[in-house]
Amino acid sequence: MSRELLKNIYYGDEIANREALMRWPRRTFPHLHEEQFARIEEVVYQTFLSVKDGIFDGPITAGDAAAIAAAMEHVRPVQMLEIGVASGWSSHFILSYAQAAGLLSDSQFLHSFDILRENHEGKAVGRYVHMHHPDLVPYWSLNTEVTSAMLLSGEKTVHYRNDGPILAFIDAGHEHPWPFLDLLYAYKSLPKGSWVVVQDVQMMERWIADCIIYDVPSPPAVRGVNYAVSHWPGTKIIGSDMAYNSAVLQLDASADQMRRFVADARLYRHETVFEFDHLIEVDNTMGNLGLPFILDQ
Repeated sequence: MSRELLKNIYYGDEIANREALMRWPRRTFPHLHEEQFARIEEVVYQTFLSVKDGIFDGPITAGDAAAIAAAMEHVRPVQMLEIGVASGWSSHFILSYAQAAGLLSDSQFLHSFDILRENHEGKAVGRYVHMHHPDLVPYWSLNTEVTSAMLLSGEKTVHYRNDGPILAFIDAGHEHPWPFLDLLYAYKSLPKGSWVVVQDVQMMERWIADCIIYDVPSPPAVRGVNYAVSHWPGTKIIGSDMAYNSAVLQLDASADQMRRFVADARLYRHETVFEFDHLIEVDNTMGNLGLPFILDQ
């Protein structure tokens, strides 16, 4: 079906419209230098202009990538965390952008986690990086069959760097309350003042656009990411224009604010089978015990 019906909104992949691609990053992070904006524009454009085979399961769009890149330029992280990998398209973009921005060092830069080892068709999680950019694999720690519930419970332990800011990217289970749990893990594990880019904040808008493009009925509503971002008590920046489906959050909430955040998770019915309600809690001994990297530039 023609995309004419979508002419008044952005889908997120309109890379030919470079002004639209950069409108949100420029308005949101005006303190960045022109060379940083030029790098965001060029890397995103070239990456999405040269997409290769191997992508599956709802990849990020160019608008999402611009939000990730802008956050990377703002934070200048020494390390990144990714929850939700699928084909590894977003992992590929993060590692490629880190290379272009001079963020890679001798250690692993990106820790990625996914609930699956293979998708339902038997395709390996993370395969895009191995297929098309194997030189970046040494900077990547891919952990499959791991969820934020396992990380929060201590079943799986990860040691993050404490000598600089860390940025997370979350594009995992979208059904409520998984996004609350993912954000809680980031809050409890990363240095205070770290940042998180959350994808699929407006997932139903994206899905309905897909229904128009492919002429298929809409699936049942899934609003877990929107709930979690809406109730986030700390600093948050909601995307717009081509970045409409992303949000950038800072892990600067107090323990009291986080208690309210996890309490708010109970306002909504679960959108999937979920057995980890006992992990959605904040106590006096956990959370934001890292270095105070609060970036108010």
